[in-house]
Amino acid sequence: MNFGAQGWLVVGITAGLLAAASPAAAVPTIDAPACVGYQGNLRNLPIQGSGFAPGSYVSVRYEAPRLGEPRSAALLTADASGSFSTALVPPSTGSIRVNDATYTLSAFDPLRPALFAATTFKVTRIRLSVRPRASTDSGRRARFDARGFERGSTVYAHFRRFGAARAERTVALGRSRGACGRAAKRMALVPGGDVETGSWIVDVDTERRYSPSTKPQAGVQVIIQRKPPRRR
Repeated sequence: MNFGAQGWLVVGITAGLLAAASPAAAVPTIDAPACVGYQGNLRNLPIQGSGFAPGSYVSVRYEAPRLGEPRSAALLTADASGSFSTALVPPSTGSIRVNDATYTLSAFDPLRPALFAATTFKVTRIRLSVRPRASTDSGRRARFDARGFERGSTVYAHFRRFGAARAERTVALGRSRGACGRAAKRMALVPGGDVETGSWIVDVDTERRYSPSTKPQAGVQVIIQRKPPRRR
């Protein structure tokens, strides 16, 4: 069959248009928050990915130098568009003495290793620090510093006597800010005027009403000491 010069030109233009109309292969991606709080088995690390083969398995792993070998986090299935989303339990910081740790989060297709994506995120221990934590004056100003709560949420401090199940007073520390959700405030060690001496527990969370079952939640003990007797 002889198309002639014009025939080949038409075929060439048609092929070029079809190639231009074909979608480019998607590049795999995976996304996670820049920072997330860690507290036990709390499933609070949302992740999402795209660019994988529709209906394929996607293996998600945590990686960090201290882990040695990568640690499997989940085996997911991509949807019809090649995307996935879920919430995971983040890895710990490795030690109660370590407040922050950085991890690599990777996702790949076990049958198509070239389909691979990775990102990094930070894990911070959900915690409260109070300085100072003891005084003979309940009205002495102390710094309350809560970290690891969801950014933009209001963090509350609940004060209860040691051993008591009910909070006697609650104070808002403010909205958590920054990637790792920090809320801080200077106020009386135990607000509300003169209080009895002894130990108090300060719990912080994002609920206005105190409940020991609220998650996430962190707490510390503060002490109102007896004043030494005056010397005669």
